Amino acid sequence: MLSRKQFLNEIMIRGFRVLAPFGEASGESGADLRSDCQALTELSPSLLKIEAERLGIDPALVDEAELRRKVYAALSEQCR
Repeated sequence: MLSRKQFLNEIMIRGFRVLAPFGEASGESGADLRSDCQALTELSPSLLKIEAERLGIDPALVDEAELRRKVYAALSEQCR
C-alpha cells in the first residue's frame, strides 16, 4: 500500500511525463512547460513544505514563491 505522500508523488511524476510531449510538440521551452505544469499540479502550502523537506530544501530559508519555484524545478528534473 502506498502512503499519501508516495501516492501524490507518483501522480505528479506521471502527470509531468504525460504533459512533457505536448510542450515539446508545441515548441514551448522547458520554462514554459514548467509554468504550465505548476498551474496543473498546484500544491497546498503544507504539501509544498513536505515535498521541499523530502527534496532536501529548507522551507524556513526562502519565501513561499521561491520555495514553490525550487520544488517544481526539482520535481521537473526528477521527471526527466
